[in-house]
Amino acid sequence: MKVSIVTIGDEILIGQIVDTNSAWIAQRLNEIGLQVYKIYSIPDTEAAILRTLKRASKLTDIVILTGGLGPTNDDITKKTLAAFFNDTLHRNEDILAHIKTLFEIIVLRLLNKLNVQQADLPSQCNVLLNPVGTASGMWFNKDGKHFISMPGVPFEMKAIMSSSVLPAFQSEFGAGVFLHKTILKLLLFFIVLQYLLGITAVINAVPFLIGITHQIGGLINLTLITLIISEIIKRN
Repeated sequence: MKVSIVTIGDEILIGQIVDTNSAWIAQRLNEIGLQVYKIYSIPDTEAAILRTLKRASKLTDIVILTGGLGPTNDDITKKTLAAFFNDTLHRNEDILAHIKTLFEIIVLRLLNKLNVQQADLPSQCNVLLNPVGTASGMWFNKDGKHFISMPGVPFEMKAIMSSSVLPAFQSEFGAGVFLHKTILKLLLFFIVLQYLLGITAVINAVPFLIGITHQIGGLINLTLITLIISEIIKRN
């Protein structure tokens, strides 16, 4: 499964903040065997979001978006996603109750109109509860592709990824088990070659190993291959 990551926000493009979300997401996906194919940083405009959604969904199986879900008027990701999926926004009473609870316990003030509107979500999405904030995550499915949208605030994004998205990926795709088993098999392959056939066989096996790496979508970093060979050569 190939993944695109899309970070939305003018503040990233002008250098006001650094995009740490993409790096964190990519690291977590790599740990469970999902390949990040491309990362986009785009402005808060409907045209840019729609264009990137179309482009990313042609190239990859999963599109993960962060940003543009806040309560301000220039946060347009939610409305744009509704337009992309030919959907409309509907008030989610469970999410509204969650937002009210957060305000009563943490913010200690009444909701305003903009806060209430954060409970308005596309009817087609699977809502991903934000346990530490008011902007819910959203998961859409279309033509066999998965689209996940989360807030751009790092600790809120991480909370949704950890509690909802990553467990779902592991359950649905099971990529992590495959990756770890593959690495162990490759390590065993090198060890057997070294002790049974000698160092020459290990070096000759590199094209074969690179072929395996390509076949599984480049999930195994070729740096790993280099380190193993260097260590074997060093010991010989």
